[in-house]
Amino acid sequence: MSYLCPMASQKVFIISGAQGEGKTTRLKEVVRLLQQKRKSIAGFVAEGSWENNKRSAFTLVNIESGESIPLCGSTAKNNWLKSGRFYFNRDAIAKGEKWLRESSTSQPGFIVIDEIGIFELDNKIWHAAFQKLLKQSNCNLIITVRNSIIERIVQKYNLENIEVFSLKIAANEIAEKIYN
Repeated sequence: MSYLCPMASQKVFIISGAQGEGKTTRLKEVVRLLQQKRKSIAGFVAEGSWENNKRSAFTLVNIESGESIPLCGSTAKNNWLKSGRFYFNRDAIAKGEKWLRESSTSQPGFIVIDEIGIFELDNKIWHAAFQKLLKQSNCNLIITVRNSIIERIVQKYNLENIEVFSLKIAANEIAEKIYN
């Protein structure tokens, strides 16, 4: 089954920065600016929580509905999957995958995934959903990726039609380039 989106040729826009530098914040600013231009945007962001100057948890937030679900945390919980220093909520991963499936069939202007990173390089978390969007969809994607692994992500997923924006570029400039 192929997903239909309004774009004829898929493009992947990458917002990059270091860990904890503000990729999600910049992404949310760009999404808000694109929505002001009447662009429909689907997908999700992963909002982080801090404890003792360290990331302690992430909450998955649906861009369209505002619905949220705890994605992962640094403390063990029943039936949560340990990966790295975090425990991941299996229900949140399933929910995120569902949101991406629904997004691709609703034909938004853009689909957002925050973030594609080290877990996806290990074929975990959003790997399968991202791969499916790349293979079966024309939808333009906006993703966040750490600077240190951009090359590896580009190679792993054979990304060709990409544009990378560092956090040095203002949100309005990024939104303008993505919009045009």
